[in-house]
Amino acid sequence: MKRFYKIKLLSDLVLKASANNEGNIRYLDYIPGSAILGIVAREYESFENPFDVFHSSKVRFKDATILIKGKKSYKVPLSFYYEKLNPESFYNIHMLKDIFSKGQLKQKRSGYINEDFEFREVDMRYSQKSAYDKKKRRSKDGSMFGYRSIEKGSEFVFEIEYDGVDIDQIEKALLGKRHIGKSKSAEYGYVEISKIEGIKEVKENFEKLENVALYFNSKVALFDSEGNPTTDVKWILDGVEVDYSKTQIKLYSYIPYNEKRKYFDSERFCIDKGSVVILKRATKEQLERIKKGVGAFLSEGFGDVLVNPSFLQKEKFDLKKVEIKDEVNSIHEGQITLFLKQRKEKEEYIDSLLKDVDEFIENYKDWYKLSSSQWGRIRAICRSFDNPKEEIREYLDKKIKKELIDLIISKDVKFIELLAMNFQKELK
Repeated sequence: MKRFYKIKLLSDLVLKASANNEGNIRYLDYIPGSAILGIVAREYESFENPFDVFHSSKVRFKDATILIKGKKSYKVPLSFYYEKLNPESFYNIHMLKDIFSKGQLKQKRSGYINEDFEFREVDMRYSQKSAYDKKKRRSKDGSMFGYRSIEKGSEFVFEIEYDGVDIDQIEKALLGKRHIGKSKSAEYGYVEISKIEGIKEVKENFEKLENVALYFNSKVALFDSEGNPTTDVKWILDGVEVDYSKTQIKLYSYIPYNEKRKYFDSERFCIDKGSVVILKRATKEQLERIKKGVGAFLSEGFGDVLVNPSFLQKEKFDLKKVEIKDEVNSIHEGQITLFLKQRKEKEEYIDSLLKDVDEFIENYKDWYKLSSSQWGRIRAICRSFDNPKEEIREYLDKKIKKELIDLIISKDVKFIELLAMNFQKELK
């Protein structure tokens, strides 16, 4: 069984591709299945049989990719090459009999497409930050850093495949407003997850058994007969014949962080999504087995392989670039229109937060013994400090219980500010 879900970013989203904190840090332009699994895993103890949900591959949390014209998108295949002086005309290099007759070809390595060859890049923005010096109460000297984040307002779609488990309990832990990614206790990673129907997927062909094109729709972690990690694609399945001369793969390694255990796991070596493997020949049984998932870590969305997808069956084609404004509004927006639109989005965001604040106060107002002036101080901290959460933690220390402090600190800064304002009104 399969269900689709949409993720709308209510704030910018930071997703690091590695555990590195220095140097050239790579960021993801999609939401990995492991991050979605992590949301559900916060309710790990509430599941009657958590092994089936999180460890048995009976549930597969697939990667979430950007929506293009309301359709599911796919990382640009590594088999897409274009003429150096004609970046609009593309070839599937594995279908060319003589690649040198096309002049100098270059590989397309970024962006996403849908089944109609509509193309777009994921919108990213860079923000410069500074560490906070608690003693001097200002930015820390020599401690600048930055984040590349996916822009607020972007919409992603993903699917969950499940077999013999209670999907309703999974949805209870998954749906609604959640946090994903790095720095989610500050200004990043606030998202809304909802169910969605009518998502159209790319067509696959299980009848073509010669020169079979396999598209890696996720990372794939393979192991040899001795149980050692390998990047040799012959280990996709026993007995397959790989045409290495036409295969295009990209290797990837990273160290996953387990938030539940607050610890890093072992380093993983895998083949990155977008890779294309060509099989000289295969049987229907082999292709059906591959479609069920290959390699390890299937619960986290690994091993998702498409068989002869339609976008790998054309020798020559054009990519139609899609701008965000084409998806949202084709009418030209002047400065006044853009200003009003941004103002409306901000008001909707504040309205949403206020509803959460009202619910919070209704549930927890009897817990807090802070005075109106103390809530006023918290409100002032939110507006005056670069790193207000640490200041709030120090200010509240010994005034209320630690678990209550942690509960407040886990919220967005804007939420805390509105909470302080509304508590002041309640106390008056």
